Amino acid sequence: YQYPGGSVSIQSINVTGASGTSPIRLTMNSTGNLRNGDTVTVSGVQGNTGANGTFVIGLVSPTQIDLLGATSTG
Repeated sequence: YQYPGGSVSIQSINVTGASGTSPIRLTMNSTGNLRNGDTVTVSGVQGNTGANGTFVIGLVSPTQIDLLGATSTG
């Protein structure tokens, strides 16, 4: 989908782990097409609820991202 000023990509990725560190590091099977500086919205995380919300990400590896500015709650 294109709109004036950029593009939108919508995808759903299953998270398999959320670190107890700050920033929170999420682990998944694959980061797909995510890139450094993308904005993501995370929901449904139980336990470390600090991972829920909208964050700019840092790509760590093909299976991990950091939620920049996210503070761990457990």
